[in-house]
Amino acid sequence: MSRYMLLLYGPDGDEAERARRWADLPAWNEVTDSLREAAMLVSNAALHPVETATSVRVRGGDVELSDGPFATTKEVLAGYYVDLHQLRHSAATHLGDQKVPRCS
Repeated sequence: MSRYMLLLYGPDGDEAERARRWADLPAWNEVTDSLREAAMLVSNAALHPVETATSVRVRGGDVELSDGPFATTKEVLAGYYVDLHQLRHSAATHLGDQKVPRCS
């Protein structure tokens, strides 16, 4: 069986932008509950702010750790859902029918 990961991206921003994203949490909780009740969800989580990231690079057997993100982007990976069985059905049923304000 295929396994899928739904990645949730949002605009990078200041504390006000992060507060706005967290204000959307009740809608995402409905999505999570809906997926879990349909036995289509294995795992999900929100991620820490990009400033807390550690980049890991392996080159020629050497491991390099550096603080911060590897690339500067306009969007950040805000969270994820793992192993959504029947991806098209999951997205259409559990995202489309919910009042999720934004998702890409």
